[in-house]
Amino acid sequence: MASGSIPSPRWSSMGLEELCHRYTHLKQVRLHAMEKRASIVCGDGLFNDSIDYLKIEEQLCASRMSAIEDELKSRGQPVNSPLATPQLTSSPSMLLSSSQPQTVPSQHEPESVDLLDEDDIDDDDDFDMLIPDEDLVQMEIPTSTPTTTGAGNKAPPSASLSEQSPIKPTSSTLFYPWDDQVRHSLHHIFLLKEFRADQLEAINATLSGRDVFCLMPTGGGKSLCYQLPSTITLGRTNGLTVVVSPLLALIHNQVKSLLRKDVPAMAITGDMSDADRRYASSELLRKNINVRLLYVTPEFISKSRLASQLLQHLYQTHQLARFVIDEAHCVDQWGHDFRPDYVRLNLLRKTYPTVPIMALTATARIDTVQSIQQSLGMRNALVLRQSFNRPNLTYKVCPKMRGSATLETIAAIIQKHHANECGIIYCLSRRDCENVSTDLGNKYGIQARHFHAGLNIEDKLRIQEGWEAGTFKVIVATIAFGMGIDKADVRFVIHHSMPKSLEGYYQETGRAGRDGKWSDCILFWSMEDSRKLEAMIDESPDASAEQKRLQIKSLYQVRTFCESLTECRRTNILKYFGEKFDPKLCHASCDNCQRSPAHCVDMTTSAKDFANMVKLITQQRQQRNSPPRFTRIHFVNVFRGSQRKEVKDHGHHHNLYHGSGAHYSDDQVRRLVDHLLNQKVLAEYSSKTRFQRFANYYLQLGPNASKLLQGHLSVRVDMPSNPSVGAASTSRRSNTSAALHGPTSVRAESPSSSDDMDLTFISLSPHRMKTVAAPAAAHQSVSTAPSSGVLAGKNGTAASITTSPARPLADRTNRLATGPVATPHVHIAAMPLRKPPVRRK
Repeated sequence: MASGSIPSPRWSSMGLEELCHRYTHLKQVRLHAMEKRASIVCGDGLFNDSIDYLKIEEQLCASRMSAIEDELKSRGQPVNSPLATPQLTSSPSMLLSSSQPQTVPSQHEPESVDLLDEDDIDDDDDFDMLIPDEDLVQMEIPTSTPTTTGAGNKAPPSASLSEQSPIKPTSSTLFYPWDDQVRHSLHHIFLLKEFRADQLEAINATLSGRDVFCLMPTGGGKSLCYQLPSTITLGRTNGLTVVVSPLLALIHNQVKSLLRKDVPAMAITGDMSDADRRYASSELLRKNINVRLLYVTPEFISKSRLASQLLQHLYQTHQLARFVIDEAHCVDQWGHDFRPDYVRLNLLRKTYPTVPIMALTATARIDTVQSIQQSLGMRNALVLRQSFNRPNLTYKVCPKMRGSATLETIAAIIQKHHANECGIIYCLSRRDCENVSTDLGNKYGIQARHFHAGLNIEDKLRIQEGWEAGTFKVIVATIAFGMGIDKADVRFVIHHSMPKSLEGYYQETGRAGRDGKWSDCILFWSMEDSRKLEAMIDESPDASAEQKRLQIKSLYQVRTFCESLTECRRTNILKYFGEKFDPKLCHASCDNCQRSPAHCVDMTTSAKDFANMVKLITQQRQQRNSPPRFTRIHFVNVFRGSQRKEVKDHGHHHNLYHGSGAHYSDDQVRRLVDHLLNQKVLAEYSSKTRFQRFANYYLQLGPNASKLLQGHLSVRVDMPSNPSVGAASTSRRSNTSAALHGPTSVRAESPSSSDDMDLTFISLSPHRMKTVAAPAAAHQSVSTAPSSGVLAGKNGTAASITTSPARPLADRTNRLATGPVATPHVHIAAMPLRKPPVRRK
């Protein structure tokens, strides 16, 4: 007996007979593994991987035997009792799983399994939208009584009542033969107290032989819906559960997690050696297989002759329990994660018509669920759908600044609010990942590592394992990272660059806060990033014209999401997935719900003036047989009445609409232009010579310009309530404090050091929010009631003073009951006094 062994609680809960059976079977499995390890030889040498796993199997058996010995001794029962040596009725390698009730013989055996360590990612393309990770963590079950997450900090609210209470059978008179096994497996294998929303319904439906479609949010516990049924022997269909999963990294983590629970699982994929494939095939061709879950990729199902042979054998011998299609949204050919081999999975229903299918996803929109079911050939499927809302996540969108200002802001966020906490920073390219990771370490002392598809396998594993183990806290990655990550305590997800779609954004932010605790999601966006993504989509060689059109549409939806200053971020995300959400239930956990109320301004007349200005300048260039190559900055300058040299050189100071927007700030005109680009009233095209490293982007009229000019289109743009918005954001030398506030105003008193920087608007988690008191002098001269006004200033300017309620305090219960505290913020900004422009005739 190994010294220092501690009896596991699950041994103490077992009966004496079951303990003795378990001990004897573990002993024989260990001997069987030792014999198999000694005999595994092939033509070119040993199966090194299989031998490693057999060693692990031996060690696990020895450890568990030691724990059982301690438990038996504590009961005064000798290990060599006759009860401990029963006559076996199965092969020596069979392992009695703790998932089975004592009255039901087990069929589980943790055979040697080839674990995968290669990410199934195209290394040549960082920018492909990849597949999100499946949730491997069961979030803490929220209760009706708030629980504390820290000193005086309340737990985040649940999304719905169904998430607050354990799921009960839909009918009190409905019982299943497998009820006892299901409950036993939940408690003793998966170590969970209760099911979460829709899990039990999905389990009962698949055990009844029915097709099931599970639409659950990230962190909703989709894995349990098929992993637990694989351990049940009393279902209508019994045997092997075949799981089609999109990424090898995800398969690796799933198999590893199941083996830790004593659930026999293995994987077969295209990158396995011939020797390992022969070994796996031999296990599946046994008369009575012991493997309960087999993980494969869609490519293996659709292209491998071996897959067809194995599935035919299992089907003919009635050993196929169900097919599970993980990340089923990849079937949608118009979706952002479309994979052609997923469409070919319809052969499963055609070839094996009696085997039930379970499809799972976290991101399919309602309008695509039906098409996915049709594509997979699902019949009379039980569709289980939950809210997409993640109530413990907070959302913030910030303008991305040039130079090092954005990275400085990110470093301040981490140091101020997430010191020694785990997080992910997503970047657009490999180069960005490496640069951001290096600068965080060298300039700001933040331990970070980069991860992207260009790394070799060993480096990927080393970095991922180091981050999961907490060796370093921050990982800077492309969207290639996140698949199969089993980490519950990710406290922040920061997008250094904007994502390609709201689906991708939802997936990536969904990797935060899987333990149910408050986590921050912060997105930095710029029109430059949007142009890069649009160019990548346009230049994609594999996408059809229709796919490109839909991807561009998705990108514009992200731009609209980022530009909005009025609509609740949470409401916007959920609306994308077809879910209605009351913004009041956001409880000020997004930046738009926190900020002073913005207002939507009708700018239709100004939009027509801007479009006409672009039209006139374009026509003049065309008359001279010159391409209309003027940037948006140039058009903004003309519209605001600039007298700069480049404006006069082209004669644009004589344009009819020169100065039409002089009464707007630079930021307001830029917002108008961004909105017109999203509305396709304007369009940008790029031009690059072989001598240029970067392309130039030029502005022209878009396809919807005629609708606007003919009066068939109105333009309403979100604007902050502060009329001087943009003074800080337009400066290329904006300091970190201004960057953190976003395009709002200049503070009355600048922070004297980095420790004084106001990060209130970034620290969105309500339990971290701080009230920023106005300077004493401002309090003496300005009323504390919410108001706004104009005071006389120097050099022909006015000081615009706007007060607004302070941000909520830490006590969440008090904040929800009484609303924001009345301590005011005071914003003071210089604003030129201008008269409305006079239109030239």
